[in-house]
This record gives sequence, structure tokens and C-alpha cells, in this order.
Amino acid sequence: AVGSRAASAAAPPYTLDELYKNCRDDVLTKNPRVNRISLYIAENGVLSDCTWSAKGQAVDTAPSVSVSGLEFLE
Repeated sequence: AVGSRAASAAAPPYTLDELYKNCRDDVLTKNPRVNRISLYIAENGVLSDCTWSAKGQAVDTAPSVSVSGLEFLE
């Protein structure tokens, strides 16, 4: 179930609308002259990854929005 894993470093679960808003407001607004910005949309059209990091910063330490393991039920 969503949010069932208790991990102290994990972010709380968000809705897709919240993830899109975070990507739009907190990632895509960064200055591309001094930041590396990545946006990936999955083949199904859903946001897959939205990240930024300061140029010269290790990418795996950067704040990000990512969606994985998403299933649509009919």
C-alpha cells in the first residue's frame, strides 16, 4: 500500500497532481544557466522523472520528483 514502508529518509506519498505541481514550481523554475534540469515523460504520458542539481553537484544528491511502479487498473 502507498506509504506503508517506514523509512526515515523517505518522502511521504504524494498524489500525481502534487508531484506535477512540485515539478512545475520547484524544479522547472530553476535557472538553467547554473543548474542541470531533467524532465522525463514515460511512454504512457505520465511524468517519470523531474530533477535539478547545481552544475558541479553530484546528481544523486539533488532534490527530485520521480514516479515508478505506477499501475493503472481498469
